[in-house]
Amino acid sequence: MLKNQKDFAAGLFYIAIGLFGATTLGENEIGTLARMGPGYFPLIISVAIILTGLVIVVKALLTTRVSEENARIDFGKPFSALLILGSAAFYATTLLTLGFVLSIGLMVVISSLAHPLFRLRDALISAVLLTTLSALLFIGGLGLIVPLWPTFL
Repeated sequence: MLKNQKDFAAGLFYIAIGLFGATTLGENEIGTLARMGPGYFPLIISVAIILTGLVIVVKALLTTRVSEENARIDFGKPFSALLILGSAAFYATTLLTLGFVLSIGLMVVISSLAHPLFRLRDALISAVLLTTLSALLFIGGLGLIVPLWPTFL
């Protein structure tokens, strides 16, 4: 009998994501520790995710039972999950047309709608901060080449 359904399910999810990552490296050469290929780092991350999942699954099977309320999986509000996933899809489909700034800003506002205590002011502050940090990291730091502003302006 499972003692903690949430942890068990989370561990299986980690394992599935890690296996997906490890098996979809394609033609990328792994290489060696001294001469790493393009598939080396994704493989190491995938293995780390699998091991994390295994630890979580074992913990869920061996630890003492948690309260019924904390152990059971509650799927919550499906609309909130759709808002969060939809915001990521929105970002992916609008990045090249709306530009980096508007796509990320709108993604943050849309995903913020999922919170039961949504406040537009807080969502806009979060959008400005996260857009600024993302631009500094991905465009400034990593040199990502994407349009900053809409292409139709």
